[in-house]
Amino acid sequence: MIVRDLDERFRTGRCMNGDDRMQVLHTGGRWVEGPVYLPAWRQLIWSDIPNDRLLRWDETSGAVSVFRSPGAPTATPWTARAG
Repeated sequence: MIVRDLDERFRTGRCMNGDDRMQVLHTGGRWVEGPVYLPAWRQLIWSDIPNDRLLRWDETSGAVSVFRSPGAPTATPWTARAG
């Protein structure tokens, strides 16, 4: 798999700290979008549009699993604060 960084901030280190590197967490997605990191859960959640599901990557285990299926509607403001 080839990953290209189109944003120069990734090459200059302004988006990442120290020796951080871009990592591929999941393959096989044809059209995925909307990653959101939930620090309280230590999970990254994103939409797998063609397969109508939400996937999650667990930071503690490194595992990717189905978070919700079917995935729609995905416009829920999970991290929005009241007010």
